[in-house]
Amino acid sequence: MATARTSIPRDRLIQLEELAARYATLTANIPVGLFRSTPGPTGRFIEVNPALAEILGFDTMAELLTIDVSSLYLDPLERQRFSDKLATKGFVKNEELSYRKKDGTRIVVSETAIAVRDADGALQYFDGIVEDITERKRAEDELLVQKAYLEQLFNSAPEAIVLHDTNDRVVNINAEFTRLFGYAREEAVGRLLNELVAPAEFMDEASFLSDQVIHGTQVETESQRRRKDGKLIDVSILGAPILHDGKQMGVYAIYRNITERKKAEDALRIQKTYFERLFNSAPEAIALHSNTDRIANINLEFARMFGYTREEAIGRQINTLIVPASLQQEAADVSRRVLSGERIELDTKRMRKDGTLIDVSVLGAPIVHEGVQIGDYAIYRDIGERKRAEEELLVQKAYLEQLFNSAPEAIVLHDSDDRVVNINTEFTQMFGYTREEAVGQFINDLVAPKKLRNEADFFSKSVIGGERIEADSQRRRKDGSLIDVSIMGAPIVTGGKQIGVYAIYRDITERKRAEESRIRTQEEARLARNIQLRLLPSEPPQIAGYDIAGKNLPALNVGGDYYDFIRLDDHRIAIALGDVSGKGIASSLVMANIQATIRSLTLFDAEPDRCMSRANTLVYRSTDVRTFVSLFYGILDTRRHVLTYANAGQDLPVHFSANSVPRQLQRRGIALGIKEDVAYEKEEIPFAFGDRLLLYSDGIVEAMNTAQEEFGEERLHAIVAATTSLSAAEAITQAIQAVTVHVAPLPQHDDMTIVLIKRN
Repeated sequence: MATARTSIPRDRLIQLEELAARYATLTANIPVGLFRSTPGPTGRFIEVNPALAEILGFDTMAELLTIDVSSLYLDPLERQRFSDKLATKGFVKNEELSYRKKDGTRIVVSETAIAVRDADGALQYFDGIVEDITERKRAEDELLVQKAYLEQLFNSAPEAIVLHDTNDRVVNINAEFTRLFGYAREEAVGRLLNELVAPAEFMDEASFLSDQVIHGTQVETESQRRRKDGKLIDVSILGAPILHDGKQMGVYAIYRNITERKKAEDALRIQKTYFERLFNSAPEAIALHSNTDRIANINLEFARMFGYTREEAIGRQINTLIVPASLQQEAADVSRRVLSGERIELDTKRMRKDGTLIDVSVLGAPIVHEGVQIGDYAIYRDIGERKRAEEELLVQKAYLEQLFNSAPEAIVLHDSDDRVVNINTEFTQMFGYTREEAVGQFINDLVAPKKLRNEADFFSKSVIGGERIEADSQRRRKDGSLIDVSIMGAPIVTGGKQIGVYAIYRDITERKRAEESRIRTQEEARLARNIQLRLLPSEPPQIAGYDIAGKNLPALNVGGDYYDFIRLDDHRIAIALGDVSGKGIASSLVMANIQATIRSLTLFDAEPDRCMSRANTLVYRSTDVRTFVSLFYGILDTRRHVLTYANAGQDLPVHFSANSVPRQLQRRGIALGIKEDVAYEKEEIPFAFGDRLLLYSDGIVEAMNTAQEEFGEERLHAIVAATTSLSAAEAITQAIQAVTVHVAPLPQHDDMTIVLIKRN
């Protein structure tokens, strides 16, 4: 008996062939790897595109189809974990995996894949996309290293640095700013910079400088600023905008204490050896001129910047050497004024040996000895390189002497016989010896107590032998009293020869006290956390037919979030979840008050609308205007299977119904404590079999990752929606883990609290 044969119309057949050709062209030309593979810990490719073969270093697609997928993994166990995860979840996105190319080269890939199942739910194969992100990962690692270097430079800089935003409010300060002006970081951040350090008589000047820099102009000046204790100090100020991709993000200012420099300009030259070392290692171009404006010497940076060797430059007129024709008149006027004894600072252009022009800031000043001007010097800074902040932080020769005398730490220079050659002002203040008393003395005879003399001699011997030492110890003042100090000693080397030693002493008495205080504070915070934990439910309520669980994770030791379960009678339980503005101990105290308030109110009238209104009045009257509380409060009736609730500004709970799509409960009033008299509305919702209600604080959905992306309501709802088979506690754990993975490696920023109610 003949069977009927189904025929395909010719035009339909042509359409199908065209579609197949388009699909083949798409997969062949797409620049990312596409694959279909069998599941399991080993896996075999079923189909691949040319891009995947190229990514993995294979000559042909056919060659790739002959190998186990697991052989491509740097760690075959990672294939096992990936396969299990994909089989369980059904879909993974942007999974970062370590692969091995055909030639053994390690690469990092981002893989997005889906597990395909048949109509009966049986797992058939994996379809996925592979993108080589090796270079992107390497760039990210390099960026982190650069950030670490910059932060180290900022925090260890010898000059006071403050970062502020375009509203002139302080964003960050370094340790030297704290030492110079007396403000701790916590006292400074958020304050207007000029209100912090500008004295009244200089406020107009300070405001003008801030306005200039905020609008993109770099400024340099010398002025006076005010310490926290009200004392005025002379400072040089360098202010400049912070730019990123052509957009101004903020401003930085560098303050250098020049008080001692102004008092001791006649002492800015030390003995020849030290001067030459500083001169030749200075990060700015320096030229010394005679009174006829001819070059007497240049440093290495001058040779690098302008292209002239020392032999080519010495004896030449400075303006003939580096000033372009268009600026000869300006340069001649500057030379005349400096040779007349003036100090000149200006931004201009100068010319390299090869004829190219460079933007420079020029500082020209006379050199005076015993009241007679014997020449002048000029310092040139290439201001085209100012964006390289680390080079700006190098000490320049012209300021190193002033830095020595105004440094906040005691510094002593001694020769290879351990005799003092020079001391700075801070050494005199710390140990009580004048320069005349100290110079020529053995350093250990001067400051080492008898009980530590062996240690001090060992340190001296080590440094004189070329080693660098750092240690915490004690040293003796002139009056015999002992002080705790950190000591850093290192050799001074020039021309490959050690010519002396320097030692830096820092008084660490306050640091030791601060460490003891920090330990006490940590213990107090631990005790506060234990107390707060006792205020939260010790275990979830046990109610027939219901599964209820909650979790609280403070951002600090203690926090301002809370949740509570309050038994009203044998068939009603009150459920609350709140979030106090802020975090830390202050918020935790308000939280404890809220918990006590709600528990007290439920003894008299537990109805959500009236209970919420009374709680609002109590919060308004007992807290300041900056404090408010968002609170969800509801009563679950397990006899009628309904939930009656009121909401004071809390994130909208989500009702996951067994018979319909999830929806947010829309009834919500303003947060507690904002207005005194507020009426809140209540709403009653049914609780059917399989229904769940999700409550959470904003710390869950606003958790942000390194890309500044929030975790978000949509992601949270999707995770909870997929946990219908889990217990309430298991579902909460899965949600918290997802948030933790999202923000890693960043720390938790805000308190996180979540409650899940499930009717079994």
